[in-house]
Amino acid sequence: MFTKFYHDRFLRPIPVTFMMIERTAALIKEAQDREANGEELDIQYQDVLLRALTDVGIDSPTPEMVEYLAIRVEGVREEISVADSLEPPSNAKSFATDFMKWTAALTSEEICLYAADYDLATARTYYEMEDRDTVLYLCKKKVEERWQQVIISFESCLFGFGGKYKGSEGDSDGNTQVFDLKKNPEAGTAMFGNIGLGTVN
Repeated sequence: MFTKFYHDRFLRPIPVTFMMIERTAALIKEAQDREANGEELDIQYQDVLLRALTDVGIDSPTPEMVEYLAIRVEGVREEISVADSLEPPSNAKSFATDFMKWTAALTSEEICLYAADYDLATARTYYEMEDRDTVLYLCKKKVEERWQQVIISFESCLFGFGGKYKGSEGDSDGNTQVFDLKKNPEAGTAMFGNIGLGTVN
């Protein structure tokens, strides 16, 4: 299986960027609005794609580039159609549900900013130069990393205070120790060292 970097370099006719897709959508809407206002336009879909390519800086688009853009735009339409058909997420709360809802609702602009750690110059590069799928892949990896950080934080508290996962080996489930710091300050404060908080006075 090829890496993302290899795929971008050798297997894509062009990087289909967020900017390219957004420009294509804007040109389609512009043509639709003009037709709705009574203008008779002799514009083919291929003309729109060709215009989008030149508008984003591709000097001499080839038929292969136009065809590839058409395929990718159709793929985005299918993604949107599938997303719109899904039932809205439940309002019930569980572990990290707000974070997952937040990531699912990111716009293309916000995806670029998040992937770039909110560095504006880098985010613009992602938006204008990098393939959309590659940026989405980067964003997905950052979300996975953040999720692992959340799990580690959770487990620091769980195991640091004597708890464990249900069904794990060792003492009986729910073997969490609770300390009254007034009655047993040495034993209680020692637990803070187990979760990386150092000495607590």
